[in-house]
Amino acid sequence: EPVNDEAYKQVCSQFDPTTRGEEIGRLVTSVDALRVLYAKLVPNEVTYNQFWTRYFYKLDLLKKEEERRTQILTRTQSSQRIQT
Repeated sequence: EPVNDEAYKQVCSQFDPTTRGEEIGRLVTSVDALRVLYAKLVPNEVTYNQFWTRYFYKLDLLKKEEERRTQILTRTQSSQRIQT
């Protein structure tokens, strides 16, 4: 669990995995590695809610990082075109 991460704490207070039930169902049935991890951790190590809160939090972080990289790459490419 991320420690001292205010964004994560906010997500925990607001996230309700029941609102993403269909998406969770598709993920568990279609992504083998996720299904194995889920079976290993829930409920022995973490609760259902903890697992999915962490999963979607990390997924959101990855998406934001990819968007940031794409923006940097786009700016770099634009800058290079202007200089040539």
